[in-house]
Amino acid sequence: MYELKLLDVLDPYRAPSNPTIGGAGFWRSTYETMVEGELVDWAHFNSIFYDPRDDSILLSGRRQDAVVKIDRKTKELTWILGPHDRWKEPWSSYLLTPKGELEWQNHEHSASVTPAGTILMFDNGTFRDGPKENDQPESEKYSRAVEFAVDESSMEVRQVWAYGGPGDEIFYSRYISDADWLPETGNVLVTDGARETDAAGVAINDPSSHRWARIVELTHTTPAEKVFELVIEDEDPIGWHVYRATRVSSLYGPEVNP
Repeated sequence: MYELKLLDVLDPYRAPSNPTIGGAGFWRSTYETMVEGELVDWAHFNSIFYDPRDDSILLSGRRQDAVVKIDRKTKELTWILGPHDRWKEPWSSYLLTPKGELEWQNHEHSASVTPAGTILMFDNGTFRDGPKENDQPESEKYSRAVEFAVDESSMEVRQVWAYGGPGDEIFYSRYISDADWLPETGNVLVTDGARETDAAGVAINDPSSHRWARIVELTHTTPAEKVFELVIEDEDPIGWHVYRATRVSSLYGPEVNP
């Protein structure tokens, strides 16, 4: 059995963004009888991707706003992709240096390695302006699907593709969601999976919100073009959330000639 203890790899004392777990969510209902005092979600790792090309593991730490690469065999850090604030030595020496026009991901989900070796993810943007006390209104927030290219020899990173945000289509899913590379077409499948809006279609974070989701397939171009879009919603007050969608070429197997 393979075991990797992330508290031994990353800084266990680096403060997460929006660390407190409130309400009656999954973590509180699971751990509140086991922990005294305030609960803190330190990292909230939400995806793991194995890359056999160099025997490495890619992890997405939502509450740390960090995507990290780890050597599977040695269990040592290779690099950290994300904002540079609050990291100290020795971890700060693994931070990738941004090159060109780049916007860091925030509270991301579903980081993966594409066939070209780039890093693709869904950038939720939940606390893009920093900790919760500096938080902007929900109506001003935006999410993205974003792709980064990492040069490990120089420890540099460039943003090479994005969909969503200023100058593009504005959409916002504050949690879950996904972005996947489609190898047969080179398109990107985006699960815009946690839309919460008021009657006017403006994003809000409120129990009375209209909850719905969207799945969209995009060309890997700038600007991206939609080739498929599915909106999932109804009048039910609970609404819909979709974590991850998968492109299935056929539910019926290969076509058979009569």
